[in-house]
Amino acid sequence: MLVLDSHPNRHIGHALDQKMQQYRGNGVRLGWLLIPAKPQVRVYRPNALPITLDGPTEIDGDDVLIGLRLDLRPIWQTVL
Repeated sequence: MLVLDSHPNRHIGHALDQKMQQYRGNGVRLGWLLIPAKPQVRVYRPNALPITLDGPTEIDGDDVLIGLRLDLRPIWQTVL
């Protein structure tokens, strides 16, 4: 299962991080938190600390959703 969420502000609050952690605790194998104002993506996976990607143009579903690719350029362009 994949969860995708977006946060409009530059600063990620504790509550939003907890929400993503809760998804992960409920069995979500991949979570993407988009932060368009930076632009960044925070990636959540089971049994691992979140990873922050700075300015990626694309993200993929890895082994969770093989073949899934999300082009982030249109998202970043609407904010920048």
